[in-house]
Amino acid sequence: MSLKIREFSRKTGLTTYTLRYYEKIGLLQPERDNANHRDYNENDLDWIDLLQKLKSTGMPLKDIKEFSNLVLTGDNTIPQRIKILEKHQEKVIEQLTEFNDCLDKVNFKIKYYRGVLKSNIREA
Repeated sequence: MSLKIREFSRKTGLTTYTLRYYEKIGLLQPERDNANHRDYNENDLDWIDLLQKLKSTGMPLKDIKEFSNLVLTGDNTIPQRIKILEKHQEKVIEQLTEFNDCLDKVNFKIKYYRGVLKSNIREA
């Protein structure tokens, strides 16, 4: 599979500007064709998916860049990568706990208000 930047942009949901920026800062390194156009592949899709997940769960760009640099350096950096991911995992678990607490409160209020509506209907 080979995708040009516009096709890759559509598949990832990222703008071409963002893709070029990611390449500029070293987060993405697509192959180039004979005309020097970017050629993205399945590995690039998987990589962007991971980067988007890290970003959407609050990993700072600085940490994402550090992780990316370690990946490019090779397998000897796997222990450092694990450390970065475990640190982020702790933060995500904290976020999940907080969101679950919020969801419990929202669910409680929905149940309460539905009960109020039922009471008002019975009284009418």
